[in-house]
Amino acid sequence: RLIDGADEYLQLMDVASNTMRALCNMTQEFSYD
Repeated sequence: RLIDGADEYLQLMDVASNTMRALCNMTQEFSYD
């Protein structure tokens, strides 16, 4: 159970980091205009 929870947490963190990276890329593209 504890390991399942940790795995789920890591998955959420991975999704969050990917989302943040995508947002950073978007803001960089907008700032170039």
